[in-house]
Amino acid sequence: YPKTLGPARYWVDLELGSKSAALGSDMVRIVSTGETGSETRSVEVVLRASAGGWEHGFFGRDGVQMDSNSIFDSYDSSLGSYSSQATNKYKGQDYAETNAPVRSNADIELDSNSYIWGDATAGPSGNVSISGNSKVSGSTAPAPSDMTLPAIVVPSLPAAPDITISKGNHTLPSGDYAIGNLDMTSNGSLTLVGPATIVFGNVKIDSNSDVYVDATGGPVEVYVTGNYEQNSNSSFGPTSDDPLDLSIFVAGSGDVIFDSNTTLTGTILAPERDVQFKSNSQLFGAVAGKSISLDSNSLLHFDENVARGSGAGGGAFDILWWRSVSDVTH
Repeated sequence: YPKTLGPARYWVDLELGSKSAALGSDMVRIVSTGETGSETRSVEVVLRASAGGWEHGFFGRDGVQMDSNSIFDSYDSSLGSYSSQATNKYKGQDYAETNAPVRSNADIELDSNSYIWGDATAGPSGNVSISGNSKVSGSTAPAPSDMTLPAIVVPSLPAAPDITISKGNHTLPSGDYAIGNLDMTSNGSLTLVGPATIVFGNVKIDSNSDVYVDATGGPVEVYVTGNYEQNSNSSFGPTSDDPLDLSIFVAGSGDVIFDSNTTLTGTILAPERDVQFKSNSQLFGAVAGKSISLDSNSLLHFDENVARGSGAGGGAFDILWWRSVSDVTH
């Protein structure tokens, strides 16, 4: 749509990779042009959807396994709390919106009375297995190709001492830290003040302990190179309840464990980790890992806002290249 501003006209041409043989399906080409008098100048850029983008919602590369009475659904944190949007009910179980994308390069398996309120997209040669009274509200068509998660690059930061918390309230000020281990025993609390980038070795949040994120000044990114474990009745999340305020990146191999009755509000990327949600655990945000498993009564709520937000991995693009096209005289 050409726009006239003063003596000049401007317009943008858009080429989607999904409709172009010259581009990858995750790419887009944009040419922005200005014309005044007899001169025309254009700037051309090719973008790729960020490999950490959260439009996929929940992704388990090697499989997604749901036990009985577990659910995936969606909500929009920009519109308020999850509880204010969970106004739907199906066979006695509450849920919010039906835009939860669940994806794998392999199989997606639903045990009895488990529900995906959205699309279940298995790999090109995978299957969506629906048992008993389980249900997928959206499409079950397979993906046309596999999806690749990015490798995690752990930043090199100044070393700081281990954090061991047994009781009481503790605060880590805004800044960048490389901390060996976070070890929280029962009934302790820790507040991480943003903006912050924090690298941990091992993270253990014991039962009845809480980690809060104060993102008033900016979001918090947490990198974990060793074990990550939240034990029963623990929580980790922003005081704002906005998942974009907390991004967790778990490098290396092994398990990421959310024990029974735990809560995480944020996004978690763990490309080579098996991410396990034990019974009655909840996540508000998005998660991608080697695999995802949900025990009975675990509830994962995709925040639709992270797919369009500005946080790490949310709705972002990487610039592959750009150029300024030389002036053309008519």
